[in-house]
Amino acid sequence: MKIRENIEEGNLPNNLKISDKHHPLLKTIPDPSSLPLTCYNNSLTLQRMQELLTEPWPWYVTGPLLGTMIPLLLFLHNKMLGVSSTMRHMCSALIPTSIKYFNYNWREHVWTFWFGAGLLLSGLVGRLFMTPAEPVAISEATQKDLNSLGLTDLSGLMPDQIFGIEHLFTLQGFLFMVLGGFLVGFGVRYAGGCTAGHGFMGVSMFNTSSIIALISFFAGG
Repeated sequence: MKIRENIEEGNLPNNLKISDKHHPLLKTIPDPSSLPLTCYNNSLTLQRMQELLTEPWPWYVTGPLLGTMIPLLLFLHNKMLGVSSTMRHMCSALIPTSIKYFNYNWREHVWTFWFGAGLLLSGLVGRLFMTPAEPVAISEATQKDLNSLGLTDLSGLMPDQIFGIEHLFTLQGFLFMVLGGFLVGFGVRYAGGCTAGHGFMGVSMFNTSSIIALISFFAGG
């Protein structure tokens, strides 16, 4: 259908000239108005589904969906939601040691491995198939601030000039990704949980330490 529109509007390559709208080539391309209504409805449904998957969802939809996980885990499986604790269980399973912090029955927490794998897989699927074509919406003031820091490519979710894999072995990449990642990982375990464990699970249980930790997360940016 797009080809037909381009031909009728004259948007053709230089080596292809069609001046007659009744050219035989047009007869091989279906007119959208001649398509069955079912085909049109299916195409419209697919378009809306694609928009639903690629566009951000409103907070009043995603918020309740995330919040629903807490009682489901607690009441149906007697499990507590947490992401950073998965790394602890993986270290306990893969690195046998006499350190007390890792010396426990990690097999009781095998479900967190599948949970972590699902997070990675969903992120990969979203990056490959559900990334919107439009650039990330950033305010002009923020763009100017980032440009003043030397960041000119703001098309991705994270600036490749800092987090690109080619910068991993540079001093800047080491500080941001390796050292920064270590500090974040150490900090959340020292605090007894991350934004998921404290923010979702701890706050919902009115845990004082979780409320303080969550306030600290937001205060620290």
